[in-house]
Amino acid sequence: SFRAPTPRPALSPPCGAVPATGLIHPMTLHFRLSLSGEPVDGLAEMPFEAVGLLRGEFLLRERLESLRVPAAREALQRYLDRVTREFAGRPVWYRLVDLWSDEAATLAGTPPEQREHNPMLGQRGIRRGLADRRLLEAELALVTEVARDHPNLHILVPFVQDC
Repeated sequence: SFRAPTPRPALSPPCGAVPATGLIHPMTLHFRLSLSGEPVDGLAEMPFEAVGLLRGEFLLRERLESLRVPAAREALQRYLDRVTREFAGRPVWYRLVDLWSDEAATLAGTPPEQREHNPMLGQRGIRRGLADRRLLEAELALVTEVARDHPNLHILVPFVQDC
């Protein structure tokens, strides 16, 4: 014979979580925002518990400049500062720049590279940073500068293959 599940005591959901009711198995939905350089005005009032992914490469593509260009680094730093300030008290996860080699080649300040057979699998993410330590250090320096004032800033490192 069928027995209905025993009701559980109600828990107050965390910030940004919305209880889903009317389901056979109750659950809590968590909303995380993904940003690619969009304006953030008013987004912090919405029920997002975090910025789950902030992609810096979109800002660089829009500017047509690599992180080797000081103005591009300053723009990215200002954007990170703005987002982390708007979402103070909630995690902001910044993914280190992840450009395919053919995308990077279109940005001012990028040295000429050999053409890759498959840019999607080639020199991108942390592999690009490890190949060009000064570029990686410049990006980490601007992230560190923002994190000094905004401890809610965290980083994601794309394409880590082993430890």
